[in-house]
Amino acid sequence: YSFSPAAAGSINTTTGAVTYNAAFFGTAVITATSSGCQGPKTATHTVTVTQMPTANISYSGASGIPPTSIFCVNNSTLQTVNRTGTGAFTGGVYSSTPVGLSLNAVGSFNASTSAPEKTYTVSYTIAAAGGCPAVVATATVRIDTLPKGGTITQFTNQVCASGNAGTLTLSGHVGTILRWESSTNAGTTWTTISNTTTTLNFSGLTATTIYRAVLANGGCSGLTAY
Repeated sequence: YSFSPAAAGSINTTTGAVTYNAAFFGTAVITATSSGCQGPKTATHTVTVTQMPTANISYSGASGIPPTSIFCVNNSTLQTVNRTGTGAFTGGVYSSTPVGLSLNAVGSFNASTSAPEKTYTVSYTIAAAGGCPAVVATATVRIDTLPKGGTITQFTNQVCASGNAGTLTLSGHVGTILRWESSTNAGTTWTTISNTTTTLNFSGLTATTIYRAVLANGGCSGLTAY
C-alpha cells in the first residue's frame, strides 16, 4: 500500500491502515499494488478530508462582562453580529432562546422591539457536512428595561433658613442609584453628591434646593427621580 500526498499522513504498507495528519484537509489517494503471474495490478481509493469548521459569534458596543452583552430596551440601533471562524464556517443558521429577541436571519437584532428583562442565548449552527459533525457557536445577550425613577419624600417641603436639617428618601424605584445631585438655580446646573443609598441627609440650607437621584438599570442609565 501507498498513500499520497505525504502531507496527508502515513500508511502501513502491509495492512493498509492509515493514520491521517490532523492538520491535513483535501484529497488523499490510497493505492494498493499486488504482483502475480499476470504482472502487477493496482487499485486506488480516493478520500476527501474535510476541515472541521470553527465559529465564534459576539456582539459589541454594549455593557456587561463577556460573554454577556447587555443592551437597553430603548436602543433602536440594529445590533450586528461579529462572526469569525475557520474552514467552511459561513452559511450557518441563527436562532435564539427563549422567545422574545427580535433576531433576523443574518444574526442582527433590535433591542427596542425585543422583550426586556430577559437573557437570551443566540446560537449560530453550521450543519454537519463532509463527515464533520454540526458546529454550534453561542453568544449571550441581555435586554434591560429602563430604570424607574420612583418618588423622593421628606417630612416637609419647607424648612426655615436657620438651623434646618432633614432626610430625603427614595422609594418605588427600579435600578441602581448612581449618585444624588442638587441644584439651587431651578435645575440650570447640578452639583454631584457622592451617595448611592436610598436616603440623603441635608442641613444648613440657605436657598431653595432641588434634589434628584440618578439611576441606572443594567444597560440602561441616566434616569432621574426628583
